[in-house]
Amino acid sequence: SKELESLKNNGIFEKFFQRNGFKYKLYTYKTIDGYILNITKLQDAPSINETFLPIIDLNIVLNNIDKLVIFSGELGSGKSHTIATLINHINNNQIKKIAIISEKIEYNFTDKESIILQFEYQNDRKLLNKILFNILYDDFNIIWLSTNLIDIELVDTLLNILSSRKTVILELNYPSTFESIKILLDLYKNKEEQKQRLINFINLTLSQQLIYSSLINNFIPLIEVIVFNDEVKKFILENNYKDFL
Repeated sequence: SKELESLKNNGIFEKFFQRNGFKYKLYTYKTIDGYILNITKLQDAPSINETFLPIIDLNIVLNNIDKLVIFSGELGSGKSHTIATLINHINNNQIKKIAIISEKIEYNFTDKESIILQFEYQNDRKLLNKILFNILYDDFNIIWLSTNLIDIELVDTLLNILSSRKTVILELNYPSTFESIKILLDLYKNKEEQKQRLINFINLTLSQQLIYSSLINNFIPLIEVIVFNDEVKKFILENNYKDFL
């Protein structure tokens, strides 16, 4: 069968199926000890009405999802849930082709106005490079990339994708916008032209943490939003990060 052929040739095989109204992902891959089978139940993508986002002006965020958007926050801060909410809102209201690239697929999106394709790279850098290469030459409008595999090769690839008039939402597990920007710029320490190019593409940054609210006896997201105008970009390039971040 095609499935066995894929497993034999590529060492991986995945398939989505539904049972009792729920969507599951079956993922099989080869290791030196044999084959591992993983079945994951996918969450339905959250909607704006279901997600508690009391601190931010959603119109500012939605109107500035363009070029490079950097979304920072520590692991477990809920940023993936927030991004999935924004992607689903776009899906419900705009005609777009959207690629979601992550180590593991977490959410089940149902195409509405948009077409959404998900790619899983299982922390395999070669597979991630192949996915990004294909994305570069496809007609996607928005790419949501969640990764910890940050290096100069990856950022160069993202700059090429951005040059093709695509929007990239880059999700990073750093605690603040300041740290994310610093790490990205440090990759280009002696390359001022590339540093300038990177900053020019940044249109919006968000940083999320969870804070405890005694009013509802639960944690809520606190999201810092910075729209990158020319003044912000100038201060960043002059290493005056703390004036704005």
